[in-house]
Amino acid sequence: MSETGDQPKVGRPRRVPLVDPTIADEVCEWIAEGKTLRSYCRQPGKPARRTIDEWRAQDDEFAARVARARDIGFDQIADECMHIADDDSGDAVVDDEGRERLDSEFVQRSKVRIETRLKLLACWDPRRYGNKPADGESAIASAAKLLADLNEIDLRSGAQEPDAP
Repeated sequence: MSETGDQPKVGRPRRVPLVDPTIADEVCEWIAEGKTLRSYCRQPGKPARRTIDEWRAQDDEFAARVARARDIGFDQIADECMHIADDDSGDAVVDDEGRERLDSEFVQRSKVRIETRLKLLACWDPRRYGNKPADGESAIASAAKLLADLNEIDLRSGAQEPDAP
């Protein structure tokens, strides 16, 4: 026993396999497409997330490739935001009386999809995707102004104002 009374750890230390070049290429391609490492590792026959993280820790070249792939993937996610915003195919529905009306649920869902991606991009890469507040304005005030502007656009398009929290 150690001086603190803890039992010493027994067993062999976990051995991390060497980076598999084929898997490394797949991981980088997957991430560059804007997909998550989590979704890659959850596929049958793929290495665990922990293994990929350990490969990155032990192999600087692989870590740099993953970082470059992430930057490319961030751009893919930003492009996806533009696609979601531009896709108006589900914005209108025909009601029981045959009149076309705005499907505010679809519009709101699209808005949430875009906002979620943009917020994640701002956290992951604030230099490229973060919102810079105006001089003398706090980041919170800047974000609140952006959300107010988005809500105003929704109201002008006929969507109902969301309930206050």
